[in-house]
Amino acid sequence: MSHEIRTPITTILGYAESSLENSLSLAQRLDYTQVIIRSSKHLLQLVNDILDVSKIEAGKLELENMEMCLFSSLNDLESIFAKMAKEKGLDFQIVHRLPLPLHIFSDPTRLSQILMNLCSNAIKFTRSGSVCVTTSCNRDGLLVIEVSDTGIGMD
Repeated sequence: MSHEIRTPITTILGYAESSLENSLSLAQRLDYTQVIIRSSKHLLQLVNDILDVSKIEAGKLELENMEMCLFSSLNDLESIFAKMAKEKGLDFQIVHRLPLPLHIFSDPTRLSQILMNLCSNAIKFTRSGSVCVTTSCNRDGLLVIEVSDTGIGMD
């Protein structure tokens, strides 16, 4: 966990310090700022995950159950991870096996956390190839979301 936290902090500090150099162009400063923002969001997510684990261990995690737009959540996921995958030379895609419901009842925060963690790890541990998120409904009408990759895999 300490490595996971130190990496974005080191990135944030490095790019923040570098952005103060007078020789940088405006485009370079904007690029550095985008890296700082992405790394800060990643760090915030890690801290939130750690706090959630503490809540789970204490038996205090409360789940929401609200109507949410499935496709909006998946589009958000794609906007975050397609760029990360491309930067690493990977293909990232979301495949919809229709029919799918437009809206579902879920905890939007927890669903987002789960999918972001799975996609982040898939990209992190995939050296070449692709990461794919597939959505479908099973025979019982339950939503199924699968994250697959061409990486080293896990048990």
